[in-house]
Amino acid sequence: MAAPRKYPPSNALADIEMLACKGWSTIGLAKHFGVSRPTITRWFEENDKFEEAYEQGRDMYRQTLEEQIIQMTLANKNPAGLIYLLKAKFKMYDQPNKNDTINVGVQVEAPSVLVVKDHGDDATWAAKAAEQQKRLTAPTVDAKLVIAPSSEVMPPVLTAPAYTPPAIKSYAPPDWKQDA
Repeated sequence: MAAPRKYPPSNALADIEMLACKGWSTIGLAKHFGVSRPTITRWFEENDKFEEAYEQGRDMYRQTLEEQIIQMTLANKNPAGLIYLLKAKFKMYDQPNKNDTINVGVQVEAPSVLVVKDHGDDATWAAKAAEQQKRLTAPTVDAKLVIAPSSEVMPPVLTAPAYTPPAIKSYAPPDWKQDA
């Protein structure tokens, strides 16, 4: 003779959602209600509200974990344990599925890039650099920054002190003499 069929208690719907909000699995639910896991699965199949309550609870638990990760990250704390929980409980992995493609193209905005079309000769460059340096170092009356048109933007000329290499010392091994 088979065991008698077990039915969900009257408070099962609220309990399922509350326990799922705390991260309980279907095995944990089965232990809470004193039934087997297949019985919990049967309850979900027979009553869509049970499965919906479980999914809503799991979703609230996932959102709580994500919020805690953000708070820990902003507080400069290590959220590795919470990230592990997300990966383990919700199959949230860093790597995409085999069929997914990741676009890693980087777009650079045109205004942030200096494009030089005509290099000119060294004398032209030196004259433009000297003019730019003169404008940058000249005192201004109203203390406003004067920005040259984009066609005349030149990199600043930096002068560094002349480099003199240190004297090279010889570290030759001493002469080894063997007594004969």
